[in-house]
Amino acid sequence: MEPIEIMQSGGEKFVIEQHPYKGQVIISCRLWYLNHAEGKWLPTQKGLSLSRKKWRQILPGISRLLHPPRDEAATTKDEAPVLTRSKQEGESPKE
Repeated sequence: MEPIEIMQSGGEKFVIEQHPYKGQVIISCRLWYLNHAEGKWLPTQKGLSLSRKKWRQILPGISRLLHPPRDEAATTKDEAPVLTRSKQEGESPKE
């Protein structure tokens, strides 16, 4: 499968790709930058590489953050609320 590239500003891009590692398939989402001196794209340390099994475990949580219930929706289009452990467990938030 071809990598998915999402261009960012300032000579950066997110790259989502899969590759074999120790007998399993790893899916990586990593920020890359353009090295102008060499004219090459290089990966940064900013990113996440997990097995397919781990991605399946965390994707429901990411989906909840991207699509919160209406009463917890952010006030602006680009913000997503961060649910603290107390909100997830139904406790009142600590001040």
